[in-house]
Amino acid sequence: MTIDVPSQNENLDDSQILPEDTNLDDKSVQLTTTPPPATSSINILGVDIYQECIDGLLPCSMVNDNIVSYLLEQEKCIFPVISTFFFTALSGEQAKKKLSRYERNSTAEMFFKPHLLLDEYIFIPVNRRHHWLLVTLTPWHIILMDSLTWDVASRRIEISLIFNYLIYLTEKYSLPNKHQNMEVKVLKVQYFILNKGII
Repeated sequence: MTIDVPSQNENLDDSQILPEDTNLDDKSVQLTTTPPPATSSINILGVDIYQECIDGLLPCSMVNDNIVSYLLEQEKCIFPVISTFFFTALSGEQAKKKLSRYERNSTAEMFFKPHLLLDEYIFIPVNRRHHWLLVTLTPWHIILMDSLTWDVASRRIEISLIFNYLIYLTEKYSLPNKHQNMEVKVLKVQYFILNKGII
């Protein structure tokens, strides 16, 4: 069965697309639509979603920053979860020219404001070469969660960039540098998928 998806200009609700008594399983539905031009996007919760973002949700594909940012916006955590674009800006990997540390820190400040340092816990999702990590700033430690390693030395670049950013913020805004002497831990996080369930 094929369902034509209306264009954005058509104002149809779900009842006009499918009859109420339609019972479809995932294998019988195939959505078809004319793909938008490569530069067009939709903005959901302040996150631009492009066709390539949607394509990253297909099996054996890589989920990109935009989708993770959207999902994080959906979750209303009581502690701040920094935008995935923070670390991208901090590392300068997508800059068209080589940026100084100050320029990278200034750009990253758009996503990690100084007032967030007042929170006890801060979560920072990090994407490094298509691999996701999670950095957590706590009152006692800086914890980097990784599914590949527990070796702090192997994640020294990520840790160094975040430490330098914290120093930049505390010096620029004369804030207490409570993270300066904290112990850094790398936790190896593993999960198993069995029979479509996560254990």
